[in-house]
Amino acid sequence: MNWLIGVEHMKIFIGRLRKELGAREEFSFLLEENPPLGEEGAFTKPISARGSITNTGGDFLDLEMEIDTEVELSCSRCLEPVILPFHLQVTEQYCHEEDRGKYFVDEDDGMITPVVFYNDEWLDLSPIVQETIMLNIPMRVLCTPDCPGLCPVCGKNRKEDDCDCPQFQPDPRLEVLTQLRAKLQS
Repeated sequence: MNWLIGVEHMKIFIGRLRKELGAREEFSFLLEENPPLGEEGAFTKPISARGSITNTGGDFLDLEMEIDTEVELSCSRCLEPVILPFHLQVTEQYCHEEDRGKYFVDEDDGMITPVVFYNDEWLDLSPIVQETIMLNIPMRVLCTPDCPGLCPVCGKNRKEDDCDCPQFQPDPRLEVLTQLRAKLQS
């Protein structure tokens, strides 16, 4: 899902930073229009990204960024909306593609380089913002730790109202085993 791709105002000009040791560029972005989050949920607050990029020498740029937003997801048990605030910290190190050979061997040894390579005078932050948010969305969200969920028989929300449905209904395909067990016990 590429919901931030094409957001032009999340780019930072880093041409000057690359040439000037110790140079620092601060930034602050606010996405007023919340991008779609797909079936998982929706953003309820604008995405705010702020931080700085610093030339730390040796052809490296260090990114430090904070991302703030709020997401509405559905409870995994009762499907009611749950609001999750996000305050995320991001640190990345960047190296220009033409300097790769100075610091890294291009052997396919399965090692993952902790450096992001770029080859432009502009650094697009939208992919890292998108990745950071998506990786921090939990697989399961609960409105409360003891949420009773929906009744599997009638579909009522057990948090709102009790139902008279039996708590356990055996799978009808296993009826043969139930009958066999009854014969063996008698």
